[in-house]
Amino acid sequence: MNEPTPEFNPFTVLLAELIRRLEAVPFEPFTIHMTDGRKHYVPTSDHISITKKLRQITYETDEPRIYDINPVHIVRIERGRRRRKAA
Repeated sequence: MNEPTPEFNPFTVLLAELIRRLEAVPFEPFTIHMTDGRKHYVPTSDHISITKKLRQITYETDEPRIYDINPVHIVRIERGRRRRKAA
């Protein structure tokens, strides 16, 4: 008898990747790229929180501003630091 295969859910994979990056020791900054072209730079793990059951992502900037991020709109997660513009 064949066991049913769990349905692949890209949002679960995406959230697992974000959680993995947030829990990494040492933490390495990363950037979340959105479908509308915006980028959210995450310099520390304190700047983002994820509710696993509700699959909600909250991003807080240093300004301070708070953004709710819908995982549907995440294009990619890029490792690395924000590049500063030359003066």
